[in-house]
Amino acid sequence: MQFPDSTSKRISASAADRRSHLVLLLICGLFAAAPWSAVRADIAAHEPHPFAVSDHRSGSTATYVGISGGDIGRVRPEELRAGDPSSVVALLQRHSEWTGAGPELELELWRAFERHALFRQRVHGILVDSNVKVFFDEHGHITSFSSVLVHTDAVSNLPTILKPDAIEIAKQAFRNYQGHSNASVLILPIEGWGPDIDGPTLYLVPRGLNEPVQFQWQMTVMTRTGGVTHTVLVDAHSGETSIYSNVHSSW
Repeated sequence: MQFPDSTSKRISASAADRRSHLVLLLICGLFAAAPWSAVRADIAAHEPHPFAVSDHRSGSTATYVGISGGDIGRVRPEELRAGDPSSVVALLQRHSEWTGAGPELELELWRAFERHALFRQRVHGILVDSNVKVFFDEHGHITSFSSVLVHTDAVSNLPTILKPDAIEIAKQAFRNYQGHSNASVLILPIEGWGPDIDGPTLYLVPRGLNEPVQFQWQMTVMTRTGGVTHTVLVDAHSGETSIYSNVHSSW
């Protein structure tokens, strides 16, 4: 009499169970992978997207970056318009791997608009001739920003031409430019000319991301007889001048 092979049946059952378990695991894996892919896509969508980043090489004197899209951060528009740049400073420091912003970063509000604001950096109290631009929506969510920041350790020397001498150099350069050696030259602003014209101001000028930062005096001039104002730039080391006509500012 032949008895059924119970061992064989147990082995077959075990194999079937294993196949069922594999199928279940595969199905579960597919369902688990789908939401994780969505999560990863969502994370990627919220990552900031730098569209221009300068090379942070050793010895560089400035850093440039432009970022748009994703979850860049938030600002408080009402505080920006009141002249408080702290939320923008925190933003630049948050993205320091791109902006190069350190704990010593100092900004001041230059101009504030409904949906964007412009800031200027100061290094050792001296204005930098470049802007930080921040664009945001009505809730303060940042949509994009760009910045050129001068590295604090890139500014080590001091200007050799001080303000009184810079003014005299600018006046003489403007006389030569006008072809009137004895012309009476005014340095603006004077009372009544409005708040948008700065007096003689010392700037730090980044000539390039790896070039030495230069000190430069900038002032607005005109002859006493009136006419178009001009901007005169005076290199605070060499005394070299550049003159530009402000054709939009005829008085």
